[in-house]
Amino acid sequence: CTGTSAANGDNGVGVSGVGWNLGHRMMRVTDNTNGGASIFSLTDAARTAADVGDKVASVSYSGVTSSTVNTTGTYVRSRGALLVWAAGNDSNTLNGNRDDDVIIVAATTSSDSLAGFSNRGSLVDLSAPGAGIRTTSRNSNSSYSNVSGTSFACPMTAGLCALIWSRNPALSP
Repeated sequence: CTGTSAANGDNGVGVSGVGWNLGHRMMRVTDNTNGGASIFSLTDAARTAADVGDKVASVSYSGVTSSTVNTTGTYVRSRGALLVWAAGNDSNTLNGNRDDDVIIVAATTSSDSLAGFSNRGSLVDLSAPGAGIRTTSRNSNSSYSNVSGTSFACPMTAGLCALIWSRNPALSP
């Protein structure tokens, strides 16, 4: 996910993230071997990011419909930052009142249509490329792979938000 938003670019190596010349911070949210994390750990990491001055927190996990996500989005925004969260990959329709404190991202295909796996609905704010994304891989420091999911549309959006902010730091969330 970090490679999608912020892999270093213009260096002749691998891939470039959307915000390829921007700083980034990864936060460990779990020690579970299956990669699962609690909603508390996810939202705590987003709050911590905002508390230390990060301008955008990107969360590529399920749980976007939890009221805790909205509460965290409000907190993050009060700290002058944005919370971007993946819509999920269950082909579900997410209905409800949109919260302007959280940017919820669905995934599109290379033909700019909604990806079949992507959640959708009135709760979703926007869609970004999320199918067949070439990015860094966790296998090694020089490993890359093609991946799909809202987990990659989300950091792509976060990288773009950070890129916009880097051009005009005076913008508010």
